[in-house]
Amino acid sequence: MKSRSPRVGRAADRLLVGDDVSSVRNDVRFLSATGDVLLGHQPFANDVPGYHALRECVLELLEQQGSAGVDFAGEATGWYWFHTFYALAHDPELRHVDVRLNLYNPRLTHAFKKALGSLEHSDPLDAHVIAERLRFARTPHAPVLDDVWLGRRLLTRHYFHLSHTLAAEKTYFSAFLFLKASAYRQLKPFSEVFGTTSTAILTEYSTIQELAALPIRGFAGDDAGRIGVDGGAATWRRVGALGRVLHRHLSGNRQLTAI
Repeated sequence: MKSRSPRVGRAADRLLVGDDVSSVRNDVRFLSATGDVLLGHQPFANDVPGYHALRECVLELLEQQGSAGVDFAGEATGWYWFHTFYALAHDPELRHVDVRLNLYNPRLTHAFKKALGSLEHSDPLDAHVIAERLRFARTPHAPVLDDVWLGRRLLTRHYFHLSHTLAAEKTYFSAFLFLKASAYRQLKPFSEVFGTTSTAILTEYSTIQELAALPIRGFAGDDAGRIGVDGGAATWRRVGALGRVLHRHLSGNRQLTAI
């Protein structure tokens, strides 16, 4: 392929590319800066050969139009957009091209589509809507595709996901805790329901009745060591609080509450 020299030109004289991405393919529409369709709907597989075909199409249009650069836009739909955008940002074949990447929240393009009027939903049309939005509203910041920051981003988001999942599971468990011991959260025999000792109590004894049948001195002695408490003054205070939980518990089906 012949070498291409960097292009110069007016900022408005840029190639606009709208990409409606999915796990299977990139549906792409090419517009001029004035909104003229330079190339109709072009589907490219969302894989390496598909990206190479997309890149060659972009380079050919740049050559034909003499554009100053390319503005490429897509929606942040899961991670389907990532490989194409990452390749565009790091491709040595595009090092001479001024490539500006724009990643939109799908809600923004959906609202923009509504403003355009009654339009049917189709991948080719959605690609055109994304390209049209690019004419009017480019994103102020390009997506960060640096390898170091990408790793930190993924770890941070996964930690965020795990935190919310854990909180949801605790909430879900709390509903069943009411079946096992209805007054447990109200009287708070332990400062933290999901603390070490509280967890041991709730998992060691299958029903609140089984815990009620345990001798208090035995609980503060041998069983205290078995569930990991010290048997001291604090344990006696907790035993008293557990006694009140047992007294106020609404009795139910024992098999149902054996959680």
